[in-house]
Amino acid sequence: MRIAAIAFTDAGCALGRRLQSGEPDLDVTRCPAGGLADWTRERFASCDALLFIGSVGIAVRAVASLARSKASDPAVVVIDEQGQFAIPVLSGHIGQANALARRLARAIGAKAVVTTATDLRGLFAVDDWAVRQGLRIANPERVKTVSAALLAGRDIRLAAEFPIAGTPPRQVVLGGNQWDVFVTCRTLPPTDTALHLVPPVITAGVGCRKGTSVEAVEAAFSAALAAAGRHRLSVAEVCSVDLKADEPGLAEFCARHGLPFRTFAAASLAALEGDFAASEFVATIAGVDNVCERAAVLGGGGYLVARKAAWDGVTVALALREPSLCFDDFGAEEGQWAC
Repeated sequence: MRIAAIAFTDAGCALGRRLQSGEPDLDVTRCPAGGLADWTRERFASCDALLFIGSVGIAVRAVASLARSKASDPAVVVIDEQGQFAIPVLSGHIGQANALARRLARAIGAKAVVTTATDLRGLFAVDDWAVRQGLRIANPERVKTVSAALLAGRDIRLAAEFPIAGTPPRQVVLGGNQWDVFVTCRTLPPTDTALHLVPPVITAGVGCRKGTSVEAVEAAFSAALAAAGRHRLSVAEVCSVDLKADEPGLAEFCARHGLPFRTFAAASLAALEGDFAASEFVATIAGVDNVCERAAVLGGGGYLVARKAAWDGVTVALALREPSLCFDDFGAEEGQWAC
């Protein structure tokens, strides 16, 4: 977690240095005269969390014009210069500000001042659980509907495409053919009003002709996902053969969508055992009889859920590796999951 900290006094700087001993990715800056706005704007866009060692008012004024969405804003935490209180200000669950405040408070013997209603009542915080399980939230506006139901004392129904180990927290009921929360890498119909949590469990294997445009890759990728009924957020990475490591269209596509792009030696792909579509033509060009299916399976370590299909010179295959999900060991006081 990249944490940018700013202090305003000698005491605040000393506290920041204390915190660095337990947070190697925490960078502490002494606020230059008149430089708070620039510092905040730059770090708000590039860091996972901002820590203000000073007053809450300073932090609120600094981030007020930058806050956009709970789904994308970084965590913002304030600690007073005497190290008595750690206060999450923004992105308590999805940004993990509540958890960060608790962690920093433990490190210096401070009190974490958490004001989120579900945390205070020891209730299931669905967005916090989603982040800790590595799930992506397709429709974050639905989080408040689920939280409101829990706070009103109602049960919520949670369905999942994959097994979830452990005992569900109170007011969480598993299964059924209607649900308030659905954990799945599949697309849901527009009429479905559930909070959609998407495991990033799909590896896309891609092959293409030399010089293929990013638009062609985009179209093929979208068509492959649509044909397989898989949500775009379910894709964790894109893989191919080493021959395509510097293919501009593939590289630009992955950069646009923030997807890791990995390639493998042809010999490594060829050595992979399994039932893969074979092409002599591909073998003469790439050194292996199939690129997309083999790359998808080798990259993700899963199994094919969509075999090789071609669109305008681009071949795509999808492999899925099932996630490990759990409800075990929720600690309401600490607001965190052990698994």
